[in-house]
Amino acid sequence: MCTSLFIHGSVTRGQDVNGEILYAFRSNCSYRRHFESWFADDGAAPGKIYEMESYHGMLACVIAGGGLALMPRSMLESMPGSSTVSIWPLADNYRF
Repeated sequence: MCTSLFIHGSVTRGQDVNGEILYAFRSNCSYRRHFESWFADDGAAPGKIYEMESYHGMLACVIAGGGLALMPRSMLESMPGSSTVSIWPLADNYRF
């Protein structure tokens, strides 16, 4: 299951985080394409997208308050610091 990670208030749709910084893998990553579609389908768009090399790097940036990321919940829960971020599951039709 994919999970969105956010530091700020409740998130239920792309418009809630329109323009926010996104941490993701390269453009050919299926998770990234899926996340970008989630934004686009709601008439929203992420802000700058920083390409990361690892989930650990993504989580560190989110913990620091730098933006948001998408990753499997099982991956998130296996990493130190995971309890310090807010977790907002995507709507059922956007889950893998």
